Amino acid sequence: MKRTFIVILVILNSSAFADEAFKSRGNVAYLFGEICKIRESPSLDGRIMDQLTIGTAVEIIKATDVESEIDGMKDYWFEIRAKNPKGVTVTGAVWGGLLCSHYLEKDIDGDGKKEILLVGNTGNRNVKNKKNVEIRIVKNGRMASKFGFSLYTLNKIGALSPMDFDDYRIGDAKLKAPGQLGPDVCLLVLTYSYDHVAYPGSGEVIIALKGKDLKDAIYTASYSGEALTQLPSVIYPIDEGGKKGTVIVSYACSTWEGPGTEARDRELKETYTWNGTRFVKK
Repeated sequence: MKRTFIVILVILNSSAFADEAFKSRGNVAYLFGEICKIRESPSLDGRIMDQLTIGTAVEIIKATDVESEIDGMKDYWFEIRAKNPKGVTVTGAVWGGLLCSHYLEKDIDGDGKKEILLVGNTGNRNVKNKKNVEIRIVKNGRMASKFGFSLYTLNKIGALSPMDFDDYRIGDAKLKAPGQLGPDVCLLVLTYSYDHVAYPGSGEVIIALKGKDLKDAIYTASYSGEALTQLPSVIYPIDEGGKKGTVIVSYACSTWEGPGTEARDRELKETYTWNGTRFVKK
């Protein structure tokens, strides 16, 4: 049976994905945890009312002012309303870390039925309150695939360390035209932005997807500061100057070593070729 490779380019900070503001009254969110306990009160000690699975749609009744830390990640509790697998309405409290940050409903495997692509945060036990990002694909009420990465390691030049990041936001996910990396491959682009104490930045994550299996990714990161500026641009196979089966990331960099010196400009180019299962950097 023919399977389709889709490269997911997830773009943060655009409208195709739901924004963090969707965790507000009257809006619908999706559960990100595989098994989520719905509690009577907003506390880990609250009585368990029911258990719901990943991808369940929940209506946000209200955000509470109660915050809990689990696996090094802090989030508030939300009062929600949802239907369990038996169709019974359940009302209770769920920890915000079990709700996705963004989502996209799309038929990504070509079977005529929409999957739910969820983006969420996972705790990092080694770095207090620093989050990793994970993409999860839900099919028929079950997690079909997942792919995790950290946005704190994406800087190409090394000007920023993980502790320099205060916050990041994920925005849009966009499927690109199929066939760019081969007859069974499409592209999905995810973009993100982050806040630094002085210098904000942004970037893209380009993820390969085969059927429902998330496989590999390319990362880009932009940054502008006193001593360094790096601005990436991406050339896809169907773009002018592009090549089939290849993604080219070009960085325009400018560095300044201090008073009395002139800025030094240079270009860094990274070429990624799809070998059928992963990206090979040349």
